[in-house]
Amino acid sequence: MNGGMVKTFFIFSTTMFFLMGVVMASEACCSEGAKMVVLKVEGMTCASCNVAVNIALRKLDGVVEATASYRLGRAEVEYVPEKVTPKQMIEAINKLGKYKAGIYKAKGGHKR
Repeated sequence: MNGGMVKTFFIFSTTMFFLMGVVMASEACCSEGAKMVVLKVEGMTCASCNVAVNIALRKLDGVVEATASYRLGRAEVEYVPEKVTPKQMIEAINKLGKYKAGIYKAKGGHKR
């Protein structure tokens, strides 16, 4: 493949990955025993940022699903509270070095 084809394939792949995450996130929350938190994430500028944040979150034991959106500046995370905390998720994102994360809202719709 030439450089243009590789770039097109990468953009298509990351877009499909993101859209699959949106569809999964739109399904009823949450798995049994799981909770949902929305994290604000500053510094994301593209689909690759979405992927980096999603990978960092999904590596954490107890994260069921994570869907980041650079356009919204946040990540929705379904997690098992007995295994992982929002603080650990924020630390995982911040360790990437390019982003600054915090809690946007917990399930129930209250901003913090």
